[in-house]
Amino acid sequence: MANEVVGTHIMIESMVYHKIMHWVNKSSYEVSGLGKITYKDGRITVIDAILLPQKNGSAHTDIEGADVGKAMFLLKDTPGDLRWWWHSHVNMDVFWSGTDRDTIDKITQGGWFVSTVFNKRHEMRSALSMVSPLPLGFIDNIPTQQIQYLDPEEDLHLGKVGKSLSKRERKKLKRLQKWGRWAASSPSAPPKPHR
Repeated sequence: MANEVVGTHIMIESMVYHKIMHWVNKSSYEVSGLGKITYKDGRITVIDAILLPQKNGSAHTDIEGADVGKAMFLLKDTPGDLRWWWHSHVNMDVFWSGTDRDTIDKITQGGWFVSTVFNKRHEMRSALSMVSPLPLGFIDNIPTQQIQYLDPEEDLHLGKVGKSLSKRERKKLKRLQKWGRWAASSPSAPPKPHR
């Protein structure tokens, strides 16, 4: 309900999602890291993530301040803001433990931060925590989804290739391009395929 008031949703780029799920699935302990996001018109898009050196346990993960500085350096050429904390709960449900909430409170002291928890069942849960510029507090269950799309260069290339295709193949290509543009720009239900 609160996320409807804020009007925010989170989109995780496919490459980022698969990278994180690789790290989550390879470990029997919790893992965590940071990531870069962009924000436009109520949509937070996660564009990159990094796995940091950390001390891990079956129910916790600790990242040192110096490693946050390392993340800032490694992601310095990536656009966006370093305002996303992600971690895993291995085989447990996705929820915010007391330790998670403490971490979120600490990282939010500088304004606002987005957090997402993953598990090996490919479930995820996201929250926005903000103390400034608006004191919104902790807003849980922000709608989150993975996005897959064709980048504009691929779209242009497919357009050129499309001219040499049959009428039926061009229809299929248009549908593919429509889906690609939808995934890159819309949090709503996908367009229905035409048959």
